[in-house]
Amino acid sequence: MDREIEGILFDGQTAAPHAVRVVPAGDALLLLDVVSGAERANWPCARIRLVDGSLKAASGAALPSSFRIALVAPDGRLEPARLRLSAEAAGFILAAVPALQARRQEVSAMLKAQRYLLAGILGVMLLLAGFFAAVPLLANAVAQVVPTSWETRLGERLLPAVIPLLTRGGRGGICTQPEGKEALQRLMLRLEMAPPPMRLPITVTVLRSPMVNAFALPGGQILITSGLLDNVFNEQALAGILAHEMGHVNARHNVAGLLRSSAYGVMLGLLLGDVITGVGLVGGFQHVLDSAFSREFEAEADEAALRRLLAAGFDPAQVAGFFDRLAEHEAVLKLPGFLSTHPGSEGRAAFFRRHQQGVTPLLPGDWQAIRGICKTVVAAPLTAPLSAPAR
Repeated sequence: MDREIEGILFDGQTAAPHAVRVVPAGDALLLLDVVSGAERANWPCARIRLVDGSLKAASGAALPSSFRIALVAPDGRLEPARLRLSAEAAGFILAAVPALQARRQEVSAMLKAQRYLLAGILGVMLLLAGFFAAVPLLANAVAQVVPTSWETRLGERLLPAVIPLLTRGGRGGICTQPEGKEALQRLMLRLEMAPPPMRLPITVTVLRSPMVNAFALPGGQILITSGLLDNVFNEQALAGILAHEMGHVNARHNVAGLLRSSAYGVMLGLLLGDVITGVGLVGGFQHVLDSAFSREFEAEADEAALRRLLAAGFDPAQVAGFFDRLAEHEAVLKLPGFLSTHPGSEGRAAFFRRHQQGVTPLLPGDWQAIRGICKTVVAAPLTAPLSAPAR
């Protein structure tokens, strides 16, 4: 065949188009520069594939305005160079490369399978994204209608499992010194009597542990550590921490967090084919998964604590000292902000410091009694939690 056609060659190395003449040469196509006549490429016909378009040489058949061909590499992928030809060249190309249509169909089938696979992956990703976005909202809504009796039983079952995690290592245990328990009961009663009213009675357990921690379980269970008591300056700061945890209890943040974790674990377990493993993995990554939502919960609990402290006659400004000390530890550790489930301690200190007021002190000796509550310690499991008296 002695015909020649012209096309536009993109060499895959630059964005510049090159006008070329396409000349059959045995079992190859020569691509010659239109201006200089120099050979730009030699394409073996056996390796030529149709990139897009639909070639039909029959008279009157609908043809695309242009189509592209390329070379296939030994590994089956198309090489980056592309030759764009006009629709009028379809008959010429099919005559020069008779098997091109069959090759195009084979490659198109592979590409179609790849597109289905990518579409399926994208669909799953969108489904998961929607799931993870909806779970927190649904968990918060469901938490508000969970029966109190169910929440209380859940907290009672979780407590014996959580205590060993905080008291592991030799001398840990539950602090039960009688004078300290009585003093803490009086402090808790004063907080509980302040508005807003509590949904359910609060149970406080003090644990001997070097950790500096306080948190609330479902059912009104509040745990604080001796490490925390060692780092608060006075009863005002301790009251602020307890009021904060009471804010979590009233808003059912702990129930919402548990529901959210369970939903994440079940979904991951279904994807892995092992629900138990999925729940375990979510437990390990829960700190990161919950960070944004926990910061929101912590801010809400701080606001609730402020209202309760003001009503109960405590000075919120004195809570700031505790957060000042935490801020110093954060500066030393230099933890990334997104890994912290609490707002920055500096900001929290400033929040409480803005609301200074006169205080109504505890009974003489109560603060020292609370500080000494761990002089008597019993081993877990807890059998008789420290509870505020019924009102």
